[in-house]
Amino acid sequence: SELPIRFDIKEKPRVYIFTINDAPASKVSDKTGNTTADMRASDTPDEEPVAVATVARAIRGIMAKEEAERKRQEVAYSASGTIAGHKYVDLGLSVKWATCNVGASSPEDYGGYYAWGETSTKESYTENNSATYGKAISDIGGNAQYDVARAKWGSSWRLPTKAEFDELLNEDNCTWLWTTQGGINGYKVTSKANGKSIFLPAAGHRLGASLYYDGSFGYYWSSTPDEGDTSGAYTLYFYRGYRYTDWYDRYYGHSVRPVSE
Repeated sequence: SELPIRFDIKEKPRVYIFTINDAPASKVSDKTGNTTADMRASDTPDEEPVAVATVARAIRGIMAKEEAERKRQEVAYSASGTIAGHKYVDLGLSVKWATCNVGASSPEDYGGYYAWGETSTKESYTENNSATYGKAISDIGGNAQYDVARAKWGSSWRLPTKAEFDELLNEDNCTWLWTTQGGINGYKVTSKANGKSIFLPAAGHRLGASLYYDGSFGYYWSSTPDEGDTSGAYTLYFYRGYRYTDWYDRYYGHSVRPVSE
C-alpha cells in the first residue's frame, strides 16, 4: 500500500510516497521507482540524504503495532455466540450481554427508545400516554407483554435486572472506559475475567417528541420497578466519568440492552 510520509530536511518539509510491500527494506522504492537506500529531494541536491531503508523499517514497526491493536480489539469485541439470531458477549458474569441495543443494527447504533413496560416506540413520550405509569407491576423481565427485549427478540432474551446492571458496574468485574467508537460516544465495558467487551452508546433519552443528551448521556432500562413508587423503575444512567443505577419516571424513552442466561 502507498503511505504518505512527511519528514523535515533542514527545516524544509518534504512528502514522499513509499510503496510498502514484502521486499527487503533496502528495496523499498519511492513513487518514481528509485530503489537506492538513500534519496535526496530532487530539487535540493545539496541537502542531507534520507535513509529510505530506515524510514521503511520505522513504518513497518508502526504498521505492526496498529495491526496488533486491531486484532486485540477484534478479540475484545468479538461475539461469543448468537441466540435467536442476535449476537451476545459472554463477560464471565451471571448473564450474557447482547452486542447491540434493541432496534439497532450495530453496537454504535442507538436503536429504539422505549418507555418502561412498553414494546414499541412512539412519536411522543409523556406521562399521559404511558402504559405503566402509576400501576403496580412486579419485575417485567421475560414477560412479552411488558418486556420489549422478549417481545422483539424472543427466545431467552429479556431486560436486565437492576442487580445485573449493578454486577456490570462492579469495579471488581469490569472496567468502564469512556471512548468514541465509529464516531459515537459511549462506554466500552471490559470484563476483568476474560477481556471481552461490549459498547454502550450514549444515546440520550426521549421526552415528549424530542431527543435529549445524545452523545453525552446514556439511559438503559432495567426490568426492575421501584417497589416504593409506581411512577418509577430502575435504569442504568451514565455520562463521562460517572455511572450508576437509579429510578426514573417510566414514561421516558430509554435504550434497551438485552441479556440472556
